[in-house]
Amino acid sequence: MTNIKSKTKPVLTLLLYLITFAPASMALELPSLTKKPYASGDRLFACEAYSEAAQAYQVLVDQYPEDAKAHLRLGKSLARLGQEETALNEFFKTIFVNNAASKMPEENLEARGEIAAIFLKRGEYDEAGGQLRQILALRPQDKEVRGNYALCLQNCGFLDASIEQFNLLLRQEPKNITTLYNLGTVYLKKTDSQNAKTCFMKVVGMDPKNDLAFIGLARAYLYEKQVKQAIAVLTKIVERSPSNYFATIALADAYKQDGSEDIAVEYYRKAFQLNPKDPASKAALLSIIEKSNTKSLVQNSKVEIK
Repeated sequence: MTNIKSKTKPVLTLLLYLITFAPASMALELPSLTKKPYASGDRLFACEAYSEAAQAYQVLVDQYPEDAKAHLRLGKSLARLGQEETALNEFFKTIFVNNAASKMPEENLEARGEIAAIFLKRGEYDEAGGQLRQILALRPQDKEVRGNYALCLQNCGFLDASIEQFNLLLRQEPKNITTLYNLGTVYLKKTDSQNAKTCFMKVVGMDPKNDLAFIGLARAYLYEKQVKQAIAVLTKIVERSPSNYFATIALADAYKQDGSEDIAVEYYRKAFQLNPKDPASKAALLSIIEKSNTKSLVQNSKVEIK
């Protein structure tokens, strides 16, 4: 999920928090037949028959266009069918209808949560963060919402604000591995390698098989020019998880920083093969080629660069 701006150095992947925006009090209820007939759609939704549920809810929306709950239900079904634009339209209608009826802001929390989930999936962190911030204003103890809000702040470049949010989470759960890992990535982005190392070492102390945390630790070593230590850590990860793209490209970066460009090219080649869609490994190869002013490295790498 990281937006990689550097041509040669992707940092790390981020870990999203599980999103549970609807508390029990806001869950979809099954009304009696004397109320508006949500029941058939709700049963279909509960069975994950989202297409059929959407059809049932569409009938309700057509009959009761001012019913916010009908719009919400239709939006949720459409979102799970991957029809994101139409789903967003229904969620925003939910908020509009509630506001027009002078409903309390709490009535919009589930719709805002669904909107945020779609924007997070798209990597539209500014829009997602705006929705999450409004949820937090009413539910400040919601750890999942705060965690995802911190990730949005990080991806929008508000690193100090992101750190503040992650530290608030750690006060609630000091040993939360996801939070410690994500906080480490923010410190890396700030080039604060010491605090980054502290976070990643806590993670690997609790979870010795956490490859991402070891990669983060190695990245911190690279910032401190402790290249040999970084290579040692990353070599073990690549041996243990040879298909790990992030470990492979990090090891390539380490060998490049060490001046071992022939070895770096081979690992960039492997990274390219593992993830051809990420331009970072290709860009790194081109960087080395331009520096060496020779085409021999391209031939040795067996990578066609177009």
